[in-house]
Amino acid sequence: FGYDIAMKYRELKFGNFHILGQFICKQCLQYCHHDEGITACHRNACNKEWVWVMRENSKAFAGLPLTSLPGHIFTDQSLQPHPFFGDTVMRATVDTGQSKWYTTGQGDCHAHFKYKIFKDNYHPVVLLKEWNYWGGCRAGGSFDYTLSFKMPQGILYTIKNRILMEKYGDGLDDK
Repeated sequence: FGYDIAMKYRELKFGNFHILGQFICKQCLQYCHHDEGITACHRNACNKEWVWVMRENSKAFAGLPLTSLPGHIFTDQSLQPHPFFGDTVMRATVDTGQSKWYTTGQGDCHAHFKYKIFKDNYHPVVLLKEWNYWGGCRAGGSFDYTLSFKMPQGILYTIKNRILMEKYGDGLDDK
């Protein structure tokens, strides 16, 4: 944001709040209701701008139950030969609602990772938060995890947020 705006928000506790930026047309937001499935627009050309909103984390996000297992665990043999680069979310082929998020944590050789998955209550987004704890070593390492969770209906996007932590158990990992 720059120094002037950062100084305005220096008292803001980002553990409780976050600032969301969207590149949208303000007229579409006010008149067109594209988020409700209406395709008609106010005119032929939209004038997109950055719109910033401050949201309270406890109201904006709901935690989803999660099972975390080390390694990439494949229950469907057809997925076996596919390499996963970065993060991949696979929905179950049978409509059970279960999904698997294949993720890789990057850190030092003694790094420790903690994961939580949240559903955004206002946007069709599932957010994976990764707390990456420094292990005290300089050697690089990567660790694969399979995260199983029930995918909510209507989700269009998945996002991963990596938070680098100084040490494990410093009390900041619950926000």
